[in-house]
Amino acid sequence: MAAGSCALMLASTADRDRAIEVLKASFVEGRLTKDELDLRVGQALVSRMFPELMAITGDLPVGPFGRLPAHPATPAFRPTSRLAVLALACAVAAPVTAGITAIPAIVAGHMARRHIRRTGENGVRIARAAVALGWLALLVTAALALRAA
Repeated sequence: MAAGSCALMLASTADRDRAIEVLKASFVEGRLTKDELDLRVGQALVSRMFPELMAITGDLPVGPFGRLPAHPATPAFRPTSRLAVLALACAVAAPVTAGITAIPAIVAGHMARRHIRRTGENGVRIARAAVALGWLALLVTAALALRAA
């Protein structure tokens, strides 16, 4: 991975330590002077971003410690489907609204499940719960309406 592909990655203490080890090994091999070693070690200690460390050791050949390994990119978190959350909110509100929001909960829950299958977002369980609660609220409301009639 090139330094440009991880331009926003912060450098960790382990990254700084590896960079300093590469610099020390290069000094022992005679590739750096004492002044260059001091300058680069100082730069490595104050660097905040990973590409800065790559630039400090980029011109040195692979030594006994090797170059800094490129970090794999952390995969982004999958977002939770907003439609599934909306469906669950409608299902939870159904007892308070006398079942009026049960039908939107069922419809939105099914739409959320289809959307989640297509996009890979999180929220399958939320959508299932919304559909189940929506049907339950609808059945309870229908039973109460038939009993009252």
